[in-house]
Amino acid sequence: MQAALLYHQPESEYAYLYAEDCLHLRLRVGKGQVAQVKVYYQEVFKTLEGTDYYSQTMTLWEQDRDFDYYQVAIANPPKRFEYYFVIEDLAGQTYLYNEVDLYPLAGPPSQADLRANKDGFKLPYLHWSDHYQAPDWAKDTVWYQIFPDRFKRSGKIPNRHHLQDWERDSRPDHDAFYGGDLKGIIQQLDYLQDLGITGLYLCPIFDSSSNHKYNTHDYFKIDPDFGTKEDLKELVTQAHQRGIKVILDAVFNHIGSQAPIWQDVIAKGKKSDYYDWFHINQLPVDKLRRLDDETMNYETFAFVPAMPKWKTTQPQARDYLLKVTQYWIQECDIDGWRLDVANEIDHGFWRAFHQACLALKPDFYIVGEVWHRSQPWLQGDQFHAVMNYPLQEIIEGLFMGLESNRSQWLDQLGRLRMTYRQSCSEAQFNLLDSHDTMRLFNKCGQNLALMQASLAFLFLQVGSPCIYYGTEIAMAGGDDPDCRRPMPWDFTDSDRQMQAFIQALISLRHSYNSLINQGHHHESLTSKGSLKLEIDQGPERLLAYFNLRDEALSLEEQSQSEPVFCQGYQAGTLTSYGFVVFAELNQ
Repeated sequence: MQAALLYHQPESEYAYLYAEDCLHLRLRVGKGQVAQVKVYYQEVFKTLEGTDYYSQTMTLWEQDRDFDYYQVAIANPPKRFEYYFVIEDLAGQTYLYNEVDLYPLAGPPSQADLRANKDGFKLPYLHWSDHYQAPDWAKDTVWYQIFPDRFKRSGKIPNRHHLQDWERDSRPDHDAFYGGDLKGIIQQLDYLQDLGITGLYLCPIFDSSSNHKYNTHDYFKIDPDFGTKEDLKELVTQAHQRGIKVILDAVFNHIGSQAPIWQDVIAKGKKSDYYDWFHINQLPVDKLRRLDDETMNYETFAFVPAMPKWKTTQPQARDYLLKVTQYWIQECDIDGWRLDVANEIDHGFWRAFHQACLALKPDFYIVGEVWHRSQPWLQGDQFHAVMNYPLQEIIEGLFMGLESNRSQWLDQLGRLRMTYRQSCSEAQFNLLDSHDTMRLFNKCGQNLALMQASLAFLFLQVGSPCIYYGTEIAMAGGDDPDCRRPMPWDFTDSDRQMQAFIQALISLRHSYNSLINQGHHHESLTSKGSLKLEIDQGPERLLAYFNLRDEALSLEEQSQSEPVFCQGYQAGTLTSYGFVVFAELNQ
């Protein structure tokens, strides 16, 4: 056994309270090098009194190319928690692993051996308030993302722009307006409820000159293109009556260059009350200028002149944005914020933001836009979740990538599950497309069966799944701005067939949400080219097969149960990109 491959860290995703009365411990070891792992634990001061250690055998929970990950759940753990790992390798040699080193033993440790060792891992005191906690409702939610200008035009909002014709397959350019609004969303809440949607994520709705509204002018005003504050209040109220939560998009990394605050800086320079609210390297700032190879006269989002970057470490700027944060919670009872370009804002601001939100609404949900692994933001004091683009990449690789790379994508899936605490993974915001990406239908080469299989796999993963508006009718669209076409409401027969599929998929998720989120997942590739997924929790089990090839295949194993959900499955055979899900009882 290679000692250098061992890893454990207290107060991390390797040792955390999953619930107030349940502690999770994990240990990473070299792949295929260990026969068994046990954890020995006790209350720190009881060990000094000679009390025996408890022990539990750990479960091989996850694997990737290089490592095996063992996990155990300890019910009602002592508050002052000391523990050791006892590892048996494949040759039968036993080792004691503590916070200092790995020691060979002649056999299983005696209680005297454990008490004599003073270097156990320690969790000095288990304060539930110190640990990651996400609102329970967020773990049960199926999300629906809306780009407001393109979802539904109510016909009740005065037009400020020339509006494009609302036509199926219309191809928008970056500056096009279509006239979707908040009243239009309200008109379609029954439609969303019928689909099974329990959460709405709205792209920005605050005052701005663009159709996307990511260049905010006034954070305290609903953009007139979309309606009024009263319209938002009605939307949230009506959604809540239907059991649907609502989260809004906050753009606190940058402001729109036409905002009065920034215009004051342009006009007054250092005499402006807002000069210190931004990253200004040299005046004037009437337009973006390059000072050298790396420096501009003012900082922006992605070198976009129209989006000057907030200095969120500046006390007055921070207070202003935190007032915005609380204003919309107090005024409209929103349920969460999605945070744009969240990884480019200082952690101190997000900690203050987290406290400001939860002070008003303890079950508030905070999700950041971070496209990479995100442990620093998911420790329990900043975000509850991020938009899970790493999972999106893995699913795309499995279903749309080269067959020869699929085992590598499964390795990455296992590694991703071990990146976060289980409680954190359950609250992740999982998606396959958005306003920033090519639409899923296009990613799948407009192959409907492949699209449906990808969605089914997403809905069987830990975390809260989200569909982008129009996915339920297999809307086409390339990269931005083509992924933002107007939603057609003159549904065709094929649209209704896809809607029925999405309804059934969402129903499956609602029926088995606890099993999917809390169960033990295991994926494997079969010799015939299918992907096998097993999810176990106690007596319950889900078993799914996905045909990853563009040809029919017969399953190598047969379930004794009837399918609870399938597409392209009959009598043990899956059609091209077909899949089947069985619910079973463990023997």
